[in-house]
Amino acid sequence: MDIRYTLQNTIEEDDDYTIYDLTTLDMSKFKFTNGYYSHTVTQQERIKPYMISYIYYGTVAYENLILLINNIEDIWELPVGTKIRVPKLDDLKKFLKDNRK
Repeated sequence: MDIRYTLQNTIEEDDDYTIYDLTTLDMSKFKFTNGYYSHTVTQQERIKPYMISYIYYGTVAYENLILLINNIEDIWELPVGTKIRVPKLDDLKKFLKDNRK
């Protein structure tokens, strides 16, 4: 299943972030305005990528968004040792607000 469809159910339950059609999110428009954390995927995170969101944000709500920003649409495409960029939370929230439908 495309993670874009599951993302809607995991984003914070704040009406300001509601996105009704996640397939329309153009991830190429995401801007790392405030920088990002460089993260190397571990064996444990490879099978539980939600841990990456929890480590940086204290919630698993942004797991799929982090993956999509890194052009990963299938969690099985996330091998151990992969270097990904984890955006600052302010950038994620701004992106979601700017792209709500």
